[in-house]
Amino acid sequence: LLSNVFPIYFPFIMEIRGFSNTQVSLLTTMRSITALFSMFVSDRYYNRLNLKKGIALALCASVFSYAIYGCSSSPALYYLAALISGLGYGLGGMIPASVLIRRWFPAHTATAMGIAASGSGVASIIGPVLITSLIRRFGLSAAFLAESALMAICALPLVLLIKNEPELPQAQASGQSQDLR
Repeated sequence: LLSNVFPIYFPFIMEIRGFSNTQVSLLTTMRSITALFSMFVSDRYYNRLNLKKGIALALCASVFSYAIYGCSSSPALYYLAALISGLGYGLGGMIPASVLIRRWFPAHTATAMGIAASGSGVASIIGPVLITSLIRRFGLSAAFLAESALMAICALPLVLLIKNEPELPQAQASGQSQDLR
């Protein structure tokens, strides 16, 4: 939603908020630069916080960024939201997902990664249709706030379900060397 679907908002931001093409394109540039920077520091970020807390904070940044978009109309606040969404995208995207998948599905990593990557493809197909409908029916701010709420609703169970490491079977944890398959 933060990256692939966001451009659907561009014509509406220009029409409703009166932004120029340059101002709108700067939103993507700022988000992308921030996301790239945050990917470079993601190792230190997750080592310091752990995966569960790091993902929770990244998801909060994503939710907060869309709330800012929904509550503001000035370019400066939109740029702030773009920077915050870059943090959410860079720190909460495929990097922690791939780490979790490798920890939890060591025998079927490629399959699990394919399923996870498919999720963003589904959002890219469904998101624009729903967002366009929301904007036309309820307005730009309402669409941003609805997407923020959707992210929050999806993030809560996700964060509650995430465990940093899979639990070891009892025999492995006690040091027994039997085959547990």
